[in-house]
Amino acid sequence: MMGTKMKISSLLALPLAGLLLLLGGTQTAHAEQIDSLLPERSQQEIDQKWNEWMRVDQTLPMFTETPSTVFPYSAGLLNERYLEQGLNAANFYRFIAGMSGDLVLDPALNMQAQHGAVVVSTGGQLSHSPEQPADMPKDFFDKGYTSASSSNLHVTSNGKSNVLAGSIKGYMNDSDASNIDRVGHRRWILSPKLQRIGFGLAAHQEEEQTRYYSAMQVFDQSRTQVAPYNYSLFPNQGDFPIEAFGALQAWSVQLNQNVFAEPELEKVQVEMIRTSDQRKWTFHQPKKSEFPLEYYNVDPSNRRWFEQAYFNVETSNFGDNSAIIFRPDDVQLLKNGDTFQVHITGLQKKDGSPAEISYTTRFFHVDGGQDPTLTKITPAKSNLTLRVGDTVDTPSVTAILGDGTLYSPFSNLTYTTSSDKIAIQNGKIVGTKVGKTDLRIRFAGKETVVTVIVKKMLHYTDIQAHWAKNDILWAIQQNMVTGYENDTFRPNAQVSEAEFLSMLFNMYADSKYLRYMDKTDAPGANWSDRYYTYASRLNLPLEASIRNPKLRNHALNRTEVAIIVASLGGRNYVKDEDNIQYLLNMGYSSGKTSATVEGYAGKELFTRAEAVVFLRNLKGKGFQPWGRPEQVTATGDNEKQGNLPDGTVQAEYTVDHILTLRGTFKAYAGHTIPIDINGPAPEVLPIQTENVTLDADGSFKLTVKVNEQNTKHLNLYLNVKEDYSYFIRVEEGKMAINEYTEN
Repeated sequence: MMGTKMKISSLLALPLAGLLLLLGGTQTAHAEQIDSLLPERSQQEIDQKWNEWMRVDQTLPMFTETPSTVFPYSAGLLNERYLEQGLNAANFYRFIAGMSGDLVLDPALNMQAQHGAVVVSTGGQLSHSPEQPADMPKDFFDKGYTSASSSNLHVTSNGKSNVLAGSIKGYMNDSDASNIDRVGHRRWILSPKLQRIGFGLAAHQEEEQTRYYSAMQVFDQSRTQVAPYNYSLFPNQGDFPIEAFGALQAWSVQLNQNVFAEPELEKVQVEMIRTSDQRKWTFHQPKKSEFPLEYYNVDPSNRRWFEQAYFNVETSNFGDNSAIIFRPDDVQLLKNGDTFQVHITGLQKKDGSPAEISYTTRFFHVDGGQDPTLTKITPAKSNLTLRVGDTVDTPSVTAILGDGTLYSPFSNLTYTTSSDKIAIQNGKIVGTKVGKTDLRIRFAGKETVVTVIVKKMLHYTDIQAHWAKNDILWAIQQNMVTGYENDTFRPNAQVSEAEFLSMLFNMYADSKYLRYMDKTDAPGANWSDRYYTYASRLNLPLEASIRNPKLRNHALNRTEVAIIVASLGGRNYVKDEDNIQYLLNMGYSSGKTSATVEGYAGKELFTRAEAVVFLRNLKGKGFQPWGRPEQVTATGDNEKQGNLPDGTVQAEYTVDHILTLRGTFKAYAGHTIPIDINGPAPEVLPIQTENVTLDADGSFKLTVKVNEQNTKHLNLYLNVKEDYSYFIRVEEGKMAINEYTEN
């Protein structure tokens, strides 16, 4: 599957195991306590290096020769002092992690990285395998490609501060959904063998803004004398500056592969205690399972996924080491003096003997700084509009500290109103009467007010007796679609391509990928430009309409709908009938007259009502938008027979607690596999185990009554091997779909 690139792109993307937070757990008996051998840095030492290396001169020019990111291309040349500030930032982070802070710039690597920055910028997104522009000379592209495929990459629209130093901060954070599974950028920078690095930077004009693309060459292993170490830590043990680490960042332990045997996710356990209140987190995954690509150990359907707890063990040797990665939830903000004790068990030395790691990290502000005070809170939206009977989420707030620090509190918030026009129920706002009122939000003694306008219920005159009335009202409540000013919806009017895309993308406005895309319309832009921008970034095959807005208003037929949905679902079929068959196999459509390619009636047009009904069913069946891959998708015999694509599992859990599970794993055709049905996290208590035998094509279907009646969602493990499981989570009254590729 594919999706849009994050602001920091890594060199390898791996699907990961799920997260189980289990309280308690036993420690390994007679395990040897292993020290890192790397030094703790004192507050005085860190303060000195902070002032020496991290005080950035923002008046420095970037370039002595400005790169050209359009024909005729030129690599340009960075200002030496500007380069030095990037180098200093890299050395600072290595120093506070206990590593040697003596990296040096290599002029040849700088020039290689300059070519890389220019080449990557021409694609408009971060990529370690960029495409060659038609007008770019091959030798220039080859140099840039070599850099892009062997560098950390970064992009920002902020050119006021030193972009190189800012990129180091981003690499060391590495905790967004595309990087938290491996923190690869961080591990390359902390590599014990790293000695020589290079930076490149190119400014590229994109529509109304300039974006700054940077590359950092980090694959060097030229250090001749590597200091003895058993593992490195980030954040390091002992004193550690809050200015270099945030509450939402992942902690990581990088293991020396010459000392430790390769760690196993199923055996490693991390226990973490905050000493101020004895809050305890235990991270453990007793069985290997696999989330679909890009899901990692966070739930992308949760808009606050970046605050969820996280755990993984990653062994791909980024920076020549394995890593244990964990992040506690509900920390919100690190404070001066916050101290955490970490204890890691389930490790082995190279000789097979048990080993464990224990350390303590104390956070402080550099230069004796104190915790800034909370000055105010601001709501994400100053105004909310809903209709009587509608329900919306309570708005989030941003807390603003005296030093300018911003963070989003997600607990200890109170929402109140003195009006009868709205009600606050279970974290939701419900419209009760027409009118205008205030919603008051309080946090830590500060208050902010959101204006709420409640409008009357919609009453479209032409849907009252329509067969799709309830679906249309649902779509309107979801902000998917609107009617017309004369109180009509025109349900039987043919839906245009632009209208269908707007309904589709509005329905998934909070999905993982669309949340990262710009939702603001450029001044004077066509109303549909936003949706075609999404389509372009997700590689949907709508090139003609993307280029020419006049083509967007054509009436959409059912085959075109199938192509759009299959492409968005991660498919790139060549034949129209394969796109239709995909919709039928996945249950996204039952066809016009029958659940066959012919019965789907691909040449017939879609009405606005039919589009709404189709899209509601699509979401109800668990569809999630990913994007069309570049590589053509082959259709197997299994799919032609009406089964799910290979490596796909679909789960439905009804309010009557009937679980239906179907899927296809061609590699396990004829095998009988146990399926563990467990309750919700954090306990994930076992409920029952069912066995299912895959047919000759690797397909199966299981329908079973769940014995535990009070379970609102299930965690399911398909044990295809003794030590390997596929994971899927399904909520009561919903369907879920996961797709897998086995490591």
